[in-house]
Amino acid sequence: MLYMMNIKDKKINSQRNFTLVSLEGALDKVGLENIRASLDEVLASTETQYFVLDLSDLSYVNSEGVGYLLTLHYRLLKRDLKFVLVGARANVKDVLEVIGMLSIVPYFDTFELFEQSL
Repeated sequence: MLYMMNIKDKKINSQRNFTLVSLEGALDKVGLENIRASLDEVLASTETQYFVLDLSDLSYVNSEGVGYLLTLHYRLLKRDLKFVLVGARANVKDVLEVIGMLSIVPYFDTFELFEQSL
């Protein structure tokens, strides 16, 4: 079975100071090949304080996907920007918790909860 990955939506809200990118599919080797260049381009042009990844339509993540998320986090830190994850399904959230990612990167169960925190 082949799982595809794509960027479902991208939203920049300069007033609220965040860039929101919604992912869908599987964040694994094949999925990363599909989105890495596009996501890197969005990341490079981001000037808002928060870079938010909406994971609500992400069906799967493996260690390669988690490694890429950590890379994004450290690239943003170098630019004094904040990386935030929102809305992961239970299976994806479990992986992120077990790996320890959610103790490094802020996580909110919904995008609305993130917005309320601003």
